[in-house]
Amino acid sequence: MAAVPGRSAQALGDRMNEISPSQPVAVPRQVTLALYLLGAAFVFSILRLVFTPHWSHPGSHVFPIFLVAAVYFFWLYGLVRRLNWLRWVTVVLSGIGLITMPWWLPKVDDHTQLAFHLLQCAAQIPGTLLLCLPAAQAWYGRRAVA
Repeated sequence: MAAVPGRSAQALGDRMNEISPSQPVAVPRQVTLALYLLGAAFVFSILRLVFTPHWSHPGSHVFPIFLVAAVYFFWLYGLVRRLNWLRWVTVVLSGIGLITMPWWLPKVDDHTQLAFHLLQCAAQIPGTLLLCLPAAQAWYGRRAVA
């Protein structure tokens, strides 16, 4: 069978993946910045737990802090691993937190807690918005098939 002009000699399977596993894909700057901002928001959240005013029994507070830190670590690890569903869970949960903030924020009476929460929001809101940009959507949407 002779080669037909205009047709590719490559097999169809070679053209199916936009990204081959041998070609590393650079992480977009928006995604990198979003991950750093979300990491900072998680650190501020842990600091909020550390500086809670009710430390009458410190042993009972240490385990939850390490548990929350572990959850945050694996959450960020999942975002770095390009889990698109986790990106959307992050966006939805951040949106719910932002919508419900007017109801519970006035109940915070400790100034340290309020300051850490506002710092957390200052990092989490732009980080979440950066995860919604087209560059982030494209990076989370296409993954190399191993």
